[in-house]
Amino acid sequence: MMKTKLLIIAGLLAIACMMMIAPVIADTTGTTSVTGNVGSTASIQLNDSSVVALASPGQSAGVLTPGTTASNQSLGITVTSNSPFSVTVADNTPRDSGDQGYLGNYTTSYQTSPLNTKLTHALSLNGGFSSGSITGFTIGSDLTPITSTPLTLYSSSGPVTGQILAPNTFSQQISNTDTYLPSGSVYKIDLLFTIGQY
Repeated sequence: MMKTKLLIIAGLLAIACMMMIAPVIADTTGTTSVTGNVGSTASIQLNDSSVVALASPGQSAGVLTPGTTASNQSLGITVTSNSPFSVTVADNTPRDSGDQGYLGNYTTSYQTSPLNTKLTHALSLNGGFSSGSITGFTIGSDLTPITSTPLTLYSSSGPVTGQILAPNTFSQQISNTDTYLPSGSVYKIDLLFTIGQY
């Protein structure tokens, strides 16, 4: 009989313990937050990455006539960005800062010509595409030449995929006092186009 009482007491103790543990297991809930963010992606591609040849009105590519404004609209820019972006342009030609933004004389192998001259007026570039969230600007002038400090050509308040930004018009005023270069030399500027997100 004592054995039976001990078994009953042990059984009751086991049930009592389970009753104390069971509510904790059955009623427990928890929450967790899962976070992440999509990485930023941006790309820029120029359709005419080597040479954009300016031409005075009625002249073939590369011919600059004094007293005219030479131009070219062949540059197209294709951009993709998953957030608002800007396209900037900077003078990447290895020259003194006072010569930045101006076409300077170089041999056709792009070594600095011994004449060491530049055109009188600064190069201008007009970002002619404006639509939706994208705004184009005109950069470069005698007062504010394109220097090694980037200037904003395009700004967008939203994402785009494969958006072509064109026309982009280069304009160069040719002065009557600009120096004629001998054969094997050309006026040249190297421009660096960059896409940045904000």
